Amino acid sequence: MCKNKGFTLIELLVVISIIALLISILMPALKIAREQASGAVCLSNQRSLITAWLMYAHDNKDCLMGGSAYYGTDAPFVLQPLNENGSPVDAANVDLASRIRGIEAGKLYPYLNTHEVFHCPGDRRWNRRPPPLDTYRSYSIIGTMYGEDYDYDSDGYGFWLNPVVAYTKLSQIKSPSEKIVFLEEDPLGQFNIYGSWVMDYRLPIETSIWRDAVAVWHNKKSTLSFVDGHAEMHDWVDPRTIELAENGFKEDVGYYSSANNVNEDLMYLARAYGGVRKR
Repeated sequence: MCKNKGFTLIELLVVISIIALLISILMPALKIAREQASGAVCLSNQRSLITAWLMYAHDNKDCLMGGSAYYGTDAPFVLQPLNENGSPVDAANVDLASRIRGIEAGKLYPYLNTHEVFHCPGDRRWNRRPPPLDTYRSYSIIGTMYGEDYDYDSDGYGFWLNPVVAYTKLSQIKSPSEKIVFLEEDPLGQFNIYGSWVMDYRLPIETSIWRDAVAVWHNKKSTLSFVDGHAEMHDWVDPRTIELAENGFKEDVGYYSSANNVNEDLMYLARAYGGVRKR
């Protein structure tokens, strides 16, 4: 009489170990593939955003739309989260609907007619972070693109050290293929992306200082779009840039750039920051 032979405990443990090993090998590859896929969509978003931004300037006698989300400039590209009556929403009551209303109230939205372009699929804050840190909008405008740098002499934040002020017209911008307009930003600890993406731009540029971090949702990379209308995926090369993006500012990490410890990513952003030189 034949007997059915089952697996022994050792055989089962071996099979489980092999499956666990395969999963540990495949998971990083799947994560990279997912981030690459989200990067492709994000690049498409960036191309749409920069095209709309340029169209606004062409439709408005060369004037740039405001790059700050909440103060200081005319014609802001988005507003902060809004109630149904159009009043600002505070952090305690913000939700996805109010965030979308703020996007739809901005000057960029009529050129796009969808709020989804403002969100990178690799940005999972909106469903992974607890309220009110579940931010939805993924992109900011650089401070010199008629953003927060519009009037550093009087904003009271000490940015008067910057030797430049923001562009207000498209024709002021030299080397448009090198000047960033939109980038991905993740300001840790804020319920929304305030203002613009800014840095303390100094001369010589080696003395420039981080003020806002970038977001790294695509395998340590970020998407950027430029004044000439092109968008690209940029690879950050300094580990301090990634640490800043993922963990926020730390006093002992040394994000300040110096002649002996230059952060090449910060220098890249300083060269792409631009602005009108003060007289």
